[in-house]
Amino acid sequence: MRKSFFTRKVVSALMGVYLMGMAAVCQAYVDDARIMNSFNEDNEMVMYDYLNQNNFRFYNKYSFDDGYIKNDNSLFMIIRRENTVLAPDYQSAGKMLRIFFLKDGYRTNKGIHVGSTLSDVTNAYGQAYPYTKSDIYTNDPETGFYIKKTIRIPTGKYTSKDLPFYVLSYYDRDQHWLQFLVNASDKKVKAIAYKYGQSQYGVEHEDDIIAHLNRWGLLRYILPMKTNHL
Repeated sequence: MRKSFFTRKVVSALMGVYLMGMAAVCQAYVDDARIMNSFNEDNEMVMYDYLNQNNFRFYNKYSFDDGYIKNDNSLFMIIRRENTVLAPDYQSAGKMLRIFFLKDGYRTNKGIHVGSTLSDVTNAYGQAYPYTKSDIYTNDPETGFYIKKTIRIPTGKYTSKDLPFYVLSYYDRDQHWLQFLVNASDKKVKAIAYKYGQSQYGVEHEDDIIAHLNRWGLLRYILPMKTNHL
């Protein structure tokens, strides 16, 4: 049966969106961006039993998500609280959206942890290039990209200072994503973020670890800062 003009137009438009999405996430890969001995590597686990059995406490909620943090403030997880339209199954209610290492004690599959050095990261995962150099890191295997940013922290009642940081990002062929927050002064890893799933916007636009640490009020656990209170 011959398709109508309208049907052909709809199919053509959908294929265009699909192909643009494929182009946006076309990229090179590292061989393994998993964590904690391949913990929850396909993101199939509903996390509540794990949280209850591993000394997590409820932290806060944001939009459709809940945050849980270990009692020693070393590990933070964002869990989908309720299903949303168009979200894939691996982001359904109870599934883990992101995990953050805030203190030493947890490792990526390649052994990187909070306290590792910048050279440890690049030796394990490959050279990181400026995010503007997508012609390199979207084509050359065993590479990543970095963004340089500053974080402003309070030092007194009316004073603050800006600390420079690198955010290094790597991803593997099985949709595991890693980001490392590295102090640009001492070249030490201060926090690590991990997620599973295809990027919605393409790798160079991936939401970075600093945005999440700010959003959830987690910087106080990884950086020295003076808190003024009564």
